[in-house]
Amino acid sequence: MKKVEEVKVVPLPPAEVRNIAYGLYVPPFRYHCGYIFDSRNRMVADDNAFDCAARIRGWGRIGYMDHAEQIQDEFGIIIAEALNAHYEQLNPNTRPVPLCPVSEPASQGQKDLDQPRI
Repeated sequence: MKKVEEVKVVPLPPAEVRNIAYGLYVPPFRYHCGYIFDSRNRMVADDNAFDCAARIRGWGRIGYMDHAEQIQDEFGIIIAEALNAHYEQLNPNTRPVPLCPVSEPASQGQKDLDQPRI
């Protein structure tokens, strides 16, 4: 019986992941009938999700790329940074309203959300 060799996936450097993630879509972006598209009509997000403002799309397109998980996560970070910058620009005095007490997170996922990503 042949021994199956384990293949180690080496993560990409953060700067390279960021460049690939930025290359996924091309601005300007537009909202139309519940969807956000880039200038090449590629869907970026939709509002077809329960209890959230938008659902980030793209796995069907990038799922076959090398390091797809890393790229998807990085694009999510880019979206969060863009939202933060936009909110800060519009109203620098805005303070977040917590959904759950910080001392009692709803789940491990909430703990992760309470920690800033740098």
